Amino acid sequence: MWSWPRIKRQKIILDVQEPVSWHHISVRPTQLGINLWLIAAATWLAALNYSVNLAYGLSFWIVSAMGVASLLSIRQLLGLRLRLDLPDEVFVGESGVVNVNLLAEDLRNRRLIVRMVNEDTIKQSLSKEDLNVLHTHSNHLRQTHLSVATTHRGYQSIPHLQLISTAPFGLLEVSVVCECTETFIVYPAPMEHTVVLTGRPSSEEAGTQRQQGGDEVAYLKQFVDGYSLQTIAWKQYAKTGQLLSKHFEYPTASLPDVISYKDYPNVHATDQLASMLCYRVLQQHQLQKPFVLELPHLTILPQAKQRSLCLNALAVM
Repeated sequence: MWSWPRIKRQKIILDVQEPVSWHHISVRPTQLGINLWLIAAATWLAALNYSVNLAYGLSFWIVSAMGVASLLSIRQLLGLRLRLDLPDEVFVGESGVVNVNLLAEDLRNRRLIVRMVNEDTIKQSLSKEDLNVLHTHSNHLRQTHLSVATTHRGYQSIPHLQLISTAPFGLLEVSVVCECTETFIVYPAPMEHTVVLTGRPSSEEAGTQRQQGGDEVAYLKQFVDGYSLQTIAWKQYAKTGQLLSKHFEYPTASLPDVISYKDYPNVHATDQLASMLCYRVLQQHQLQKPFVLELPHLTILPQAKQRSLCLNALAVM
């Protein structure tokens, strides 16, 4: 008779934007509700045995009250919509805070429990710490915060969300389970350390090597009086009409620092390597110094939003 709220037996809302309807809802009686059903049945049996009209009336009153309470409990969830706001930046070991926004288009007091569940925890007892009293208005959002523990870097999925209501009298536990398809990315935890470069020249040494020779054009610069006419980039002048001077060496001051995986030849664990590189990326960004991140199959040059690009690359390295 009762549909127990298990993910396997209950239809899951595939789109969290879809409003909750009757076929999404699962109902089961609470202990108080079961006790009242037993009292109603005992009263009815007493009325049959002793022909007491008052007992019939009392039994009918109990059943009617439970029916009205059941409808009121179900109405707590009907018409609700959900919207999730994912965390922006989370590192391994931190808790990602997911904002659950509840929207209803009617005026109604709603007392709901919102929690994250899976197939192992869905039948666990309710936690009153997650109790949220909602008074919703048209196009008005009520928000609650849930935490997702992070244990590894990369993409983190969100467990199923379960909305539960036992209001107004606690006779029924009405619930709906929502499947969350959204994911957020978890960055590696920064590991503080001291870098000892071996087998690779520093940025100053690299700049000196580039200045010592070479016939390839390094960069173009605005032509000014005093430059040799032989340095004019005539092809560029034919295209743009601007006089530019060719230069064959990099200025040492403009060379960015190189953060490379090759700086750690003795580190073989990928997670540890990602954490050490993450520390250096955050350090360079905090110092506002240009840098280049070199990974085994990717090189990220100085550019807009370089910090986010580097952290995303380290998260999935």
